[in-house]
Amino acid sequence: MRVKTNLVNTLMGSVALIAFAGPAWAQQTPAAAPDSAASGDTTEVVVVGMRGSLAKSLHEKRDASVIADSINATELGRFPDNDVADSLSHVTGITINRTTGGEGQYVSVRGLGSQYNIVTLNDRILATDDDGRDFAFDILPSDIISGADVLKSPQASALEGSIGGTVNLRSARPFDRTGFHAALRAEGSYNDMSEYYGKKVSGFISDTMDNDKFGFLLGAVYSDTKTRSDSLNYNTYDPANPGVWPLNSNNAVVAECCISYGSIVDEKQRTALTGTLEWRPSDDIRIVADLMFTRLRDPQVAYNHSFYPDFTYDANGNPEWSNVTVNNGLVTSFTGANFTPEVVNNTVNRVVNTSLFGLNGSWDVNDHLTFDGDAYYSKADRPEGGADTFVTAGLVSPTPYNQDTITMTANPGGLPDMVITLPGGVDYATALASGQLNDQSLWSTHYVGLSGYSIQDRITGLKLNGAWHQDAGFLKSVTFGVNYTDRSKSRRDVSNDWNNGSNQYGSLYNTLDGQPGPITFATMNADVISTFNFPHFMQGAGGKFPMTMALLNANALLAGLKNLDGTPNYTSGEGVYDFSLTQPQYNPTNSYEVNEKTFAAFIEASFSSEHWDGNLGLRMVSTQTHATTATNEILSVTVADTSNPTNPGVVQYSDITPVNAKGHYTLALPSLNLIYHIRPDLQLRLGAAEVMSRPNLNQLAPTSTNNAINQEYILYYDGNADLRPIKADQFDASLEWYYQPRDMLSVALFDKKLRDDITTAQTNNVDIGAVGCFNGQACTPLPFSITQPINGDKADIYGVEVSWQHILDNGFGVHAQYTHTWSKTVIDGASAGPEAGVSPTTFSANLFYEHGPVLASVSWDYAGAFTQSTFTEVDGWPAISRSTSWQNATASYAVTPRVKLYIEGKNLTNTIVRTFLNGNANAIWSAGATGTGSGVDSGYSAFGRTITVGVGMTF
Repeated sequence: MRVKTNLVNTLMGSVALIAFAGPAWAQQTPAAAPDSAASGDTTEVVVVGMRGSLAKSLHEKRDASVIADSINATELGRFPDNDVADSLSHVTGITINRTTGGEGQYVSVRGLGSQYNIVTLNDRILATDDDGRDFAFDILPSDIISGADVLKSPQASALEGSIGGTVNLRSARPFDRTGFHAALRAEGSYNDMSEYYGKKVSGFISDTMDNDKFGFLLGAVYSDTKTRSDSLNYNTYDPANPGVWPLNSNNAVVAECCISYGSIVDEKQRTALTGTLEWRPSDDIRIVADLMFTRLRDPQVAYNHSFYPDFTYDANGNPEWSNVTVNNGLVTSFTGANFTPEVVNNTVNRVVNTSLFGLNGSWDVNDHLTFDGDAYYSKADRPEGGADTFVTAGLVSPTPYNQDTITMTANPGGLPDMVITLPGGVDYATALASGQLNDQSLWSTHYVGLSGYSIQDRITGLKLNGAWHQDAGFLKSVTFGVNYTDRSKSRRDVSNDWNNGSNQYGSLYNTLDGQPGPITFATMNADVISTFNFPHFMQGAGGKFPMTMALLNANALLAGLKNLDGTPNYTSGEGVYDFSLTQPQYNPTNSYEVNEKTFAAFIEASFSSEHWDGNLGLRMVSTQTHATTATNEILSVTVADTSNPTNPGVVQYSDITPVNAKGHYTLALPSLNLIYHIRPDLQLRLGAAEVMSRPNLNQLAPTSTNNAINQEYILYYDGNADLRPIKADQFDASLEWYYQPRDMLSVALFDKKLRDDITTAQTNNVDIGAVGCFNGQACTPLPFSITQPINGDKADIYGVEVSWQHILDNGFGVHAQYTHTWSKTVIDGASAGPEAGVSPTTFSANLFYEHGPVLASVSWDYAGAFTQSTFTEVDGWPAISRSTSWQNATASYAVTPRVKLYIEGKNLTNTIVRTFLNGNANAIWSAGATGTGSGVDSGYSAFGRTITVGVGMTF
């Protein structure tokens, strides 16, 4: 209650400050000629440079019918930042998640993650290439976007589906600026950490003709950028093994399980085409057809060291750990025996084709009645099934057991020291660096993962709206309309984990009883492994660990394994090796198809008086869903030797059974938005509404996966057929002072009371009816942990935003924003801490100078510490990410009115992301994200600085 009282006091204090200090401040600021933002004139604002872009954004904010913020291109085909998400991060209430190369990928609004928001292009839903509805911004080159609006308070006429906010991207149109316009740009980039280069070219042409009755716009972009991201791919902990230390005591401990670190290298090739035809046969009719197509080809290769020193007992029942140190319940140092170091190469062959075609028309029937309609089709294809690889290599042993040792010691704030000793006292890191281990006869494999999701998303949307306007009286207009959306998303999992194909060769590190000798890459007649070094590797990571990396030639490895066909299968102890059994197969239990049909109708009244404007409306939404997938049950897991953490498990399943799940809901969503004009330059906005956010489409299909083949007994349910939409009561207030034509100071408060919120819950030690058959002993019940999405009881998100823009006549200016959110979540009646995944405190400042041919700008974005994940492998220990800041700068010089040179710097202070379990500096943590994220943006992630130089020409 004290926090909310402080929010109210903040708003009231701001009202008083602005009301009384406003005249004095205005007198101290040099007067400027009135423009549309100050006088209320709705004349089009023509964007010229950064000052023009900010002025237009201010104009749009002031005239919006809801609480909103906007950003605009500085010129045709030129956005303020090289990617759209980075530009959005300068908007109040916005935080972004970064992917490889430090590029912004997902957007969070007002303390709520991207799954609570929707992204549209020209008010049309964009198909996505992942399981969720949240749009990945790295799909879209910023060059084809002319602006973006962040709508923070809803209204009945707007598309439903967001609780945090709606981000509507706008593409350029020929009538944005009439006449002929064209632009060409070329640029190159360099990253100082990876020492990789990139390039991009773009071109746009626009014209209007026939007395401005017809216009067209065409644009094309091509870029090719190679990046490297150093990361802690995963580092997880085990609360059960050993569980206590000293053994047989009551001192509970959490210990190291598994760690993987290295570099992700990807080459992002983007191609984008955009086109618009616009016809205005009369002043009353407008018809627009537009098309957007993008292709992202982003093959990623992760080069990792992977170590599995998880505590266990050897074949004689002796503990394999010694020299154990415990600090506040965490094992911070130990020496582990029966260990072998691994190197892993993981490829993600991400290729995404995204397109949107739309037809829009409007008709002013008369002075009082207007209609507008829209039809569109959007699709995204990501044909990746079976195309990804996860291949391993480890040092072979002439015995059934691993012969190496590892000593791990925690380093506060960084990665641990990891010292690996080979037989004879040889240091593993030194042997790798010297090339001593660059020998095919020393290595083999144990896990060959072949996988990948093929995802298709199809959206058809139809809209028909009408409005009745009147010139006199309090009621100004009544708007009404209907919307229909049909969305189908499917995921086809093609992999070899689920059929045990990935572990057919699981014992090749070791020489089993009866086996004449190790089966190495050399005996397979395969040239698989070679070592190399990355420049500036794992900078700022802390700790001492192997730094030389290994390249695994996956094609050579697969060919070598095929050469083993027909030879005795020592892994299973029966039959012969058969490479065909390792090939990926369609997995119906982790595949789905979801169809969602939504019909919506609304009515909205807009009103106005001398001091008041506003709108009041109701939106009715009816949605039907149908999900199909399949399920089976784990019957048993067999592991020949649990003392070897890399020894494979053989999983037996029940028969596969098809699953169908249907859902239906109807919601009434009322909304009210008010604007009180205190003075000509000062206005107060108030808003109240009921809003909703739908579950991600994959969350409607109860697909399941597990990692039992690697001795990890967790059952992951991605979906839950009983999930309901998230609903919220939302309240907004915003005080906006436009004290000069291009200047503004605003304070906003918001409160979102969520119910039926969706979170991921993990339940440990669940009897699912499976048995474990270990070490040749009798089978016994094998408990699993189960994770699945659930509807939490409620959440409360509330906060404050402050935004300031001030532009001087001498060319200097500043745009700054601050946002702080507070959140409380309750699950199953118990407090579950703050909302996870989003920083509660963000701040950004952009200082610039623009005068004549010169532009210089520096931006700083700060995100405070936050809960990365509430639920982790250790009950009650959330993952906490530390605060980060991100600095960009740009400068340009117009050599002639039509030729401009520019230079940009990104991540100039070389920001490093760090995450710790329970905030403990000795427990650096990463869950091991895969897919488009590939494990970056948590744990430890470093991207380096990027410098871009380019030239632009306009005609």
